[in-house]
Amino acid sequence: RHLSLLVAEEEEYINSSSWRDQKRHFFVLTEAGKPVYSRHGSEDKLSSVMGVMLALVSCVHDRNDKIRSITAGDHKFVFLIKIPLILVAVCSTPESITQITVYLKYIYNKIVSIVTLKQLDRIYAKQKNFDLRRLLTGTDKFLDHLCTSMDTGPEYLLGAFQCLPLAGNIRDLVSQALQLSKTNDLAFALLLTSGKTVSYCRLKEHNLHSSDLQILINLITASSSFHAGESWLPICLPHFNPQGFLHAHISYLDDDFQTCLLLLSADVNSFFTLSEAKKRVMVKLNKHDCLPILKLASEKGMYNVGKIGLPDLRHFIYKSKHQSQFTAPEFSSPYHDVHQQERLFGLYQHLHGKIHNPAIPLKLLFEVSDEETMLAWVASGFELYVAFSPLVTKGQAISSVDRLLRWIKQREDELFMIRPLVF
Repeated sequence: RHLSLLVAEEEEYINSSSWRDQKRHFFVLTEAGKPVYSRHGSEDKLSSVMGVMLALVSCVHDRNDKIRSITAGDHKFVFLIKIPLILVAVCSTPESITQITVYLKYIYNKIVSIVTLKQLDRIYAKQKNFDLRRLLTGTDKFLDHLCTSMDTGPEYLLGAFQCLPLAGNIRDLVSQALQLSKTNDLAFALLLTSGKTVSYCRLKEHNLHSSDLQILINLITASSSFHAGESWLPICLPHFNPQGFLHAHISYLDDDFQTCLLLLSADVNSFFTLSEAKKRVMVKLNKHDCLPILKLASEKGMYNVGKIGLPDLRHFIYKSKHQSQFTAPEFSSPYHDVHQQERLFGLYQHLHGKIHNPAIPLKLLFEVSDEETMLAWVASGFELYVAFSPLVTKGQAISSVDRLLRWIKQREDELFMIRPLVF
């Protein structure tokens, strides 16, 4: 009787409009069918759903193949198999299957950042039925925050990060301050303000991949627990080294918890060494009054598209391929409300998917609708996605894009971190 009640409760839950009406679901389970994570709802109430997913994966695997996606009406079912984990997305949103697969990789990398690939492989080599949620206790908020951010986050769509707009000489001063944190085992030093990158320094032989940087930003922006003081925790950066942990010293440098310093070391015993390194950084920042300047830049926010002086330009996203960074103005009319912002992001996803279609890759795409005219352009050094007012002609759009590119070029030092320093 208890089992039948559970089954009835589960059926009622998955048939509820609050669950079925969600436009994007993400699920993680093990190859043994154990639930790990669900974006919407409790994993325990979705065991039958995950059982169907496992059956689909197993059925295709038995034919010596690997399931990648299923399209049914408006819904796309996308699978990413990373043994011992299986990740599944069910979406009725504009993204392409390739884009959704990238989102699943971000979720996978987030899980690896918590447990490491080495630990995952070791555990499941011994115990196929292990419940991974035991190791992920308390981390749902980070996965939830990541999934929510991917709804409208250009950083995940583009594989790039956004810098806080800042005068180039101030960014250089911050970079020089970060260099003073150097210790024997320090791999990276990173300064964030309001979730935007100000600057970072790295070991000469190691790059900080944009997806690893997003893991760090997600860690900071998803939790207020780091406000309490200097924090110390292990974190795996999958592109840097999926097999092991770095150890992060995390501290806020101001009273309103806007500017955060992260120092990442290979030495598990370096907390006090990095605490002293933080003091050296603070001395340099205070000497040049950098923190008040960063606070002011944060309060000012992103620039307004009207500042560019192109009347028909409504919004854009520009990605510098060389820096793996992007810039975009704040939302303005007609994109003031969340619904309009989500609609615009859906248009960007549509353009990105079409222009990066592996079957027919494009360089330039121009689309006209009743509400706006959209343009996408991919060149050797950049990607550009632009929303214009609906009556703009192709010639006018291209002329405006040329002026926009000149405007961005003139402000490169303000919008991007051009030369990350090394220790």
